Amino acid sequence: MNSGDFVIVHLLRGEAGKYHEDLVKTIGPKFNESYLIENPRPSHFTLKAPFWADDIAIVEDLLEEFVKTQKSQSISVGGFGNFRDKVVFLNSEFSEDAIKIQKDLIEELRKIRGFPLDRHDLAFTPHLTVGYGNTPESFKGIVEYLNSLPEKKFETKFDNITLLKKNKNVWEVYKIYEMK
Repeated sequence: MNSGDFVIVHLLRGEAGKYHEDLVKTIGPKFNESYLIENPRPSHFTLKAPFWADDIAIVEDLLEEFVKTQKSQSISVGGFGNFRDKVVFLNSEFSEDAIKIQKDLIEELRKIRGFPLDRHDLAFTPHLTVGYGNTPESFKGIVEYLNSLPEKKFETKFDNITLLKKNKNVWEVYKIYEMK
């Protein structure tokens, strides 16, 4: 039996993933925002918010079958945005078909008796967090810094669904499920 804290994500790879990781590693020290540095995670889009599982096997089986019915879809990454003058992120644009994959995944997870879902799972807002403004000054500094960067745009694929497992304060890849 494999229990623990898990999260279901799309793992962002390639140039877009490297760019996101580099931004996180730059912003943390530059603006004394250490949360993402002290709690590292691979570059990802959260598809299902973190949850505790006593035995992850049922979710593994579901994901293995689910990806067999899915085709990879387009994602564009570029530009910056924020939530509530707190969370700063790298923008993304999912195709309608890519958004449907997340919605269908949540519907499948609903079928697992007692599986925990929260409002973030039901209101999918794809984004790549690059920093948290812990003070109004650091938030303003992060936004100004990001807006001073040359604009980069990446075209990539939503081609995997990945389970991450928390090991102390680090989210590590547990298992990757590749789409066609």
